[in-house]
Amino acid sequence: MLRMHLIRHAIYEGYCPGSARYIGRTDPPLSAEGRTQAMQLGQSMPELPNVQVFASTARRASETAALAFPRANIRRISNAMEIDYGRIEGLSVPEAARLYPELFLPAPGRDSPIDFRSVGGEAIGDLIVRVRQVAADAEPFDEVVLVSHAIFLSAMCHHLLGGIPTDIAFGFCTRVTLDKKGGEWSRAR
Repeated sequence: MLRMHLIRHAIYEGYCPGSARYIGRTDPPLSAEGRTQAMQLGQSMPELPNVQVFASTARRASETAALAFPRANIRRISNAMEIDYGRIEGLSVPEAARLYPELFLPAPGRDSPIDFRSVGGEAIGDLIVRVRQVAADAEPFDEVVLVSHAIFLSAMCHHLLGGIPTDIAFGFCTRVTLDKKGGEWSRAR
C-alpha cells in the first residue's frame, strides 16, 4: 500500500485575504504566520518514521516542508511547481479579467479544459504531464508527503482519484491523505 499526504504550503509574505492573486511561479518566502502554520502542521502530523518528503522547489513549499518535517530528508522537485500563469501572474482576478477577457469566456476550438493555457503560461495538459511524473516518482515508497500548491495538488487529486471530490479545497497547510490499495486510489479514512 502507498499512502500519500498532499499538503499545500503555508501562508506567504504578501498574501492579502480577500484579494486573491494569481501566484504561480512568483517565489515569496513564508510570512511569520506561515512559519508558525508550518511548525503547527508538523506537530499535528502522526509520527511518520519512513516517510519520503517531496516539496516543490518554490521557496514557500520548501520552507513549509523544512519547518513541518525538520528531521526528514526533503527531495525538492521542480515538477511539483505551481502552474505557470504567464502574463496574469501577480494579477488579481478582476485585473486579469479586465486585461485578458478572452481567458474568462468559452473559447471556440477549445475542446476541453485540458486545452486551456493562460496568456504566455503553461497549458493544463502540460501541468498534467508533471503531475503524472510526480505520482510515478512516489510509487517506490510506502509513504510520501508532497508539499506543493493548490492547483498542482487539485490536479494530483484529479489524476489519482479520477476527479476532484467537491469536499476537497486546498487552503494553506491543508492536508489530504490518499491511499493506493490494489492499484486503486481513495481518500484515507
